[in-house]
Amino acid sequence: MTLTENMATSLYGAYRLARADKSGLNYFDASIDGFWRSFFAAVVIAPLFALFLIVRYSFGEFDASPFRYLMVESISYVIAWVAFPLLMFYIAQAIGREEQYIRYIVAYNWASVWQNFVYIPLAVLDVFSHTACDIRKPVRAERRRLREWFRRHKRRDQRCGLPGDWCRREGSGHGRCFCFTCRGCHGHVLESGRHRENIRI
Repeated sequence: MTLTENMATSLYGAYRLARADKSGLNYFDASIDGFWRSFFAAVVIAPLFALFLIVRYSFGEFDASPFRYLMVESISYVIAWVAFPLLMFYIAQAIGREEQYIRYIVAYNWASVWQNFVYIPLAVLDVFSHTACDIRKPVRAERRRLREWFRRHKRRDQRCGLPGDWCRREGSGHGRCFCFTCRGCHGHVLESGRHRENIRI
């Protein structure tokens, strides 16, 4: 059986197990060769995992350089794939289940493909959701700052006596008054020295 055929058969067996069908165990190669081939699942998952690392680094705050970050995460990825089977080897010996060890690791490795195909996209969406929350914070702060700015300028409309929001008196000699986007200034006539200006916003 080629590696591609072994991978397709094993993934189908993992799919059957995910549906609580224990007959899916019959699709796994429980030989020594099948044991080592099952670690090819790490290669299948690696591109999707790399995408997750890139997204998390791009939207996160890390002091490390991109190269160092990827190296640390890559080493952790390899250790995770090696440490668990090694731990389970000693646990299987301790509980007297050495004969089921290979089949268990083969099923576990191939099942990890389906697990990560579901988990990693959700993790990427989680990164984007946290980023959206971080973006909303300064937007809310800016909105509060603008509201405060509006309140300060709203008090200035008393200088010209118009029922608007933003009014400003400019020049003490002629008493010329300008009104910017006033809500109540439609049709008001301003007397400014020798000129009459009809302000319509």
